[in-house]
Amino acid sequence: MENFPFFEYIFPVISILSLLLGLFGAFIISVGSAKSAWEYIKNKKNSFQKIRLIFGQHLIIGLDFFVGKDIIDTMLINTGINFWEEITILIIVVVIRISLTIMAERELQSLTESKNI
Repeated sequence: MENFPFFEYIFPVISILSLLLGLFGAFIISVGSAKSAWEYIKNKKNSFQKIRLIFGQHLIIGLDFFVGKDIIDTMLINTGINFWEEITILIIVVVIRISLTIMAERELQSLTESKNI
């Protein structure tokens, strides 16, 4: 990339940003799992809805970070396949993750409305 001499400095920084986004998304989902497990251990009776709510909220936020990571990775990392194939794969992955997020948000909304948690 002769037109962008600073690219050699920006690429590692953006790669690290992508890695951090993925790790942070995994961390958020892990925290949600731990909180849900703790809630289950603490209150085994009548805690199913609350556990789903806790885990679902963390899952939605974690998936959002994964979408950001996928976008950055697709733009930066050359996998050797055609650019349009990479974009198609990215679109499919993003649509699946956004669909999961929308379904989880609807489920959480119905949980909060039905139980007022």
